[in-house]
Formats: sequence, structure tokens, C-alpha cells
Amino acid sequence: MVHSKWNITLRDAIPFVFSAAVLQDFQKIPGLRFNWLQYVPKASSDSFLQSLRQSIINALIPLPCLRCANNVFRVAKEVIILDPRHRRDNEHGGTPLIPTQFMAGKHYLHSNYRTNRDHDVLRGLGVASISRELFLDGLQAMHSAGVFAQQDEHWLERVSA
Repeated sequence: MVHSKWNITLRDAIPFVFSAAVLQDFQKIPGLRFNWLQYVPKASSDSFLQSLRQSIINALIPLPCLRCANNVFRVAKEVIILDPRHRRDNEHGGTPLIPTQFMAGKHYLHSNYRTNRDHDVLRGLGVASISRELFLDGLQAMHSAGVFAQQDEHWLERVSA
């Protein structure tokens, strides 16, 4: 019964339906806009459903399904997570220490996503945290653009911490 043609057809349609819902419907529903990642199924020990999680992730990888800090949707490989050590503190707006235009084509994930809860799905999609190399490259790009002189003391303290 589990491996009937009907059940296989239904299972194999789930990634397409889920990814279509992410692009078309979930963004319209405030409760799902930044929370849909939690509904990607966990890994299953059931042989019939074992491939479902990865199939959904594979269907989402080429799609602009992640909202960035500038409210533009991007594919996951263009998105990075802005962790607290790479941003100004809340007193100074919580903005990135390195503006997006200096991040070599990478864009910051919108801060409303729950990255701790959804970490595994985000990683599976190809989202990365800022690497040391990317951070240093961003600083170099800012230096080359002559932007360092415009930064305040707080920025200099955070960058050198």
C-alpha cells in the first residue's frame, strides 16, 4: 500500500506544490512570511518519505524564495546571515557593519527569519554566515571606495573587536 503508484505520485508532487506555495502564497500570509522554513519536513527514517526533505530543498534551491533585508527575494546562494558580531548594536540601529554594496554580490537575509530555529534548512538551501574572508573582502572594498573616513568611532570599535 505504501508504495502504490498513487502514493508515489502524491509524494513526488509535494516538492512542486510546496515550492509554489512558498513563492505565491506564503508571502501573503503574515504568519508564514518568515516562518515557512519550519514546515520543511525533518529527516525521516521512513523509507517512503526519506527523500522528501531533500526533494523540497532541491526544488527551492534555484528559486528566489528568501526575502533579504532590502525586501528583495533572492536565491539562497546569494544570501548570507548577518550575525550579531557583524552588525552595529541596537543603540546604533543594528545595521550591518559592512553595507550590502560591499559584500561581493551577497545580500543579507531579512532579520525576521528565525535563523536559530531554521538553521539546518537555511544551510541546506545554501545560505551561509559571513565568513572571515568575505568580511575582510568587504572591509577592503569599503577601504578602496574611501568609505572608512566616514565611519564613526562605534563602527571602528565593532570592526576591530
